[in-house]
Amino acid sequence: MKIKKTVALCMSFFAALAVSQTSVADEVWDSSYGKVVYEADIGKIALWNYDNKGTLGLIYIDNLAGVYSHRGSYKGYWIQENSEVKCKKQRMMKDKPTFYWGKFHITFLDPSFPSRWQAKWSYCDKAPKENWDGTPVVGN
Repeated sequence: MKIKKTVALCMSFFAALAVSQTSVADEVWDSSYGKVVYEADIGKIALWNYDNKGTLGLIYIDNLAGVYSHRGSYKGYWIQENSEVKCKKQRMMKDKPTFYWGKFHITFLDPSFPSRWQAKWSYCDKAPKENWDGTPVVGN
């Protein structure tokens, strides 16, 4: 009896782990600036990547990692190897510094997965004012 409970508990744990990992890997959006993909969780930070007409970039979003339902509003920043505006300060883009980044504030519109979102972005440390909207890609 004890073995059956242990096996059932282990199966539940691995099923929950698989669901949480699937949620990250399955999150893809069409956006105003190209395809956006939820790449990974790094501590409390969600890491997204995007391709804006051949310009690859990353979005780091604070406190979003591990949150897959009832999402609200979050703050972070986008970063690229080049852009129209060069900032005075550098930020890290994975393992290398760049001068091309800005603020990114996002609000999820739907309570569960998959969710649409609306964001505002800016260059460098300026207040976010430019729109960036995302619609989930469902199915392939």
